[in-house]
Amino acid sequence: AKILDSGPVVVNVSDGFEPVEKSAYLSDWKDIPPSADGTPTALTDVVAVTPETPGAFQTSAGEIFGTLGYMAPEQARGDVERVDRRSDVFSLGAILCEILTGQPPFFGPPETLRIHARDGKLLGAYLLLDRCGADPSLVLLAKQCLAAEPDARPADAGILAQMLARCLDNLQTKNQ
Repeated sequence: AKILDSGPVVVNVSDGFEPVEKSAYLSDWKDIPPSADGTPTALTDVVAVTPETPGAFQTSAGEIFGTLGYMAPEQARGDVERVDRRSDVFSLGAILCEILTGQPPFFGPPETLRIHARDGKLLGAYLLLDRCGADPSLVLLAKQCLAAEPDARPADAGILAQMLARCLDNLQTKNQ
C-alpha cells in the first residue's frame, strides 16, 4: 500500500476500537488461546500506529506486497515511485478479467507468474478476453485497465467507474 494524499491517515472507527496495527496478524487463530466461551482472546502484542510513527505507512523501494496475479507490473517490479491510482485501476481490471474469463491476467506456475507480472506480459489475458464471449465494449474496458504501461490506463477508479457506467448503459440500450 502507498499513501497518495497528505490527508489524515488514521481515523477512529465507530465500533470504539482505536486504529492499531497488530504485530501478529490474525490469520493464525489456532495459536491464540480461546476465552471461556471459545472465541479467540485479544492479542497481547499490539502496537499503536499513528501518522507520526516513523516508516509506519511507507513501502520501501523494491518491496512487493500483494497477489501477483492481480498486481500492476510496476508494483510487481517493486517500482514504488510509479505505483499510484493507475495501479489500483490495473487491479480492478484484473478482477474484471477474472469475472469475464475465469482467470486473473497473470497465471501459471509461480516463477512464470512472477516473470509475467513484472514484465507486464498480458497476451494470455488478452486472448482469454477476446474469446470470453462478453460484449466487446466490456472486453475493451478490461483491456484498457490492464494496459502494461500506467499512462495507457484510466487515471483513477472514479474515471473507471464513469467508463463502466457508460458501458453498462450501452449494454442495456442494446438489450432493449
